[in-house]
Amino acid sequence: MRYKILGKTGLKVSELAFGAIQITRIDQKDAIDLIRFAYDSGINLIDTANSYFNSEEILGEALKGIREKVYIISKSGKRDKKNFLQDLDTSLKRLKTNYIDIYLFHGISKNNEFDQIEGSGVI
Repeated sequence: MRYKILGKTGLKVSELAFGAIQITRIDQKDAIDLIRFAYDSGINLIDTANSYFNSEEILGEALKGIREKVYIISKSGKRDKKNFLQDLDTSLKRLKTNYIDIYLFHGISKNNEFDQIEGSGVI
């Protein structure tokens, strides 16, 4: 597996990431096995979201014992500070971790959405 530094974050991540929305469509044991296989193959960057059904819960189980060796990206579709932070707290609990490496606003596609976020005090 090849790795590179992710932008200005300093995080050394695998060039291939694991997108976790698909694990919601298979048996949980198979999903955990798949995540562990990806990790054993050198993938250390996992993308999920608060809205990806039960993917965060599955990841919370799959990453037991290796959480510190992977980088988690998650996201919230909320546009105001209160609900954004509530989603973050929910994600932390589901992932069974006390930190998420990168947390994003999900699905911003219009300038007014960014303006709403900026005006809400989240950023």
